[in-house]
Amino acid sequence: MKSYLKLLILFLASIAITIFISPLIASFVPFPLHKIMSRAILVVTFFMFYHYREHLGIENIKSLGLGFDKKWRILFVTGIFTATISIGAVLGLMVYGKVRFFVQDITFPGIAEHIAEYLLAGIAVGVIEECFFRGFVLQSLLKDSSVYFSVFLTSILYALIHYFRIFKSVRVDVLDLETSTRVSSLFFKSFSENLPNVWPSVIGLFLLGILLSVAYLRTGSLALSIGLHAGFVLGVKTISCVTDVTPPEPFWGGDVVANPIAWGALVILSLVIVLSMRHKDANKILVKKV
Repeated sequence: MKSYLKLLILFLASIAITIFISPLIASFVPFPLHKIMSRAILVVTFFMFYHYREHLGIENIKSLGLGFDKKWRILFVTGIFTATISIGAVLGLMVYGKVRFFVQDITFPGIAEHIAEYLLAGIAVGVIEECFFRGFVLQSLLKDSSVYFSVFLTSILYALIHYFRIFKSVRVDVLDLETSTRVSSLFFKSFSENLPNVWPSVIGLFLLGILLSVAYLRTGSLALSIGLHAGFVLGVKTISCVTDVTPPEPFWGGDVVANPIAWGALVILSLVIVLSMRHKDANKILVKKV
C-alpha cells in the first residue's frame, strides 16, 4: 500500500477518535469544545502515527531527525534567530505598506514575561508539529513518492489542519450518541465553511510548510525546522501581544501569515536555505527520484 494511503487511513482514524473523546473531555473540564478539539486532534494524530511508525517506515525517534548534538543545537538556534529576524523584516515592510500598529499599554516586565512564555510555547509546538509533519508525514511519503509531491502534500496537510476545528458556539454538557453525531457533522461543516474566509492564511501556512520541509531536506535534521517554527511562533505572538494590527485592506485581516509580504519573505527564505544549507546527513534523505 502506498504511503499516502496509509497516512490517509491513520488521519481519518485520528479524526474519528478526536470526535469521540473531545465531547467527553468537554463534559469534565471548563474549556470550550473548539479549543479542546483543536488540541486533541494533534495529540491523537501524533500518538497514532507514533504507534504505527513501523508501518510508515520510521525506525525510531532518532530517525525522525532529532539528534541534540552540537551541530543540531547550532542549527536550532540559527533557526530561531533567522525566523525572528525575518518576522522583524516583515513587520517593517508591513508598516511601510501602511499597515497601522497601535502599541498596547504593556510594561517591560510584562512583555519580557510574555516573550519567555511564547518562546517556550514555540519550542513545544515546534517539536511536536515538526516531528509529526516533517518527521512522520514527510519521511513516510518520501519512501515511495517524489520529493516534490511529498513536500507539496505535507505542506497542504500542514496548512489545512490548522483550520480543522469546530465552531466556537458549540457547547457540550453531557456525552451521548446524539452529541457525538452532532459534533461529527459540525466538525466537517466548520472546516468547509471557514475555509473561504481564511484562504490567505492557508496560503501563508502552505508556504511556511514548504520552507520548513526545505529546511529539513537540506540539513537532514529537524533542528533548523524546529528552530524556525519556534521563532515564527515567538515573533507572531509577540506582535499580537504588543500591537493592534489594522491593515489598509480589511480583506487581509490582521494575521501576519495572511499578508502577501510574508508570502514573499517565506519564498525568499526557502531559496536562501536551498542555496546555503547542505549537510552530509541530507544525502540519506535526498537519494530519491525527483
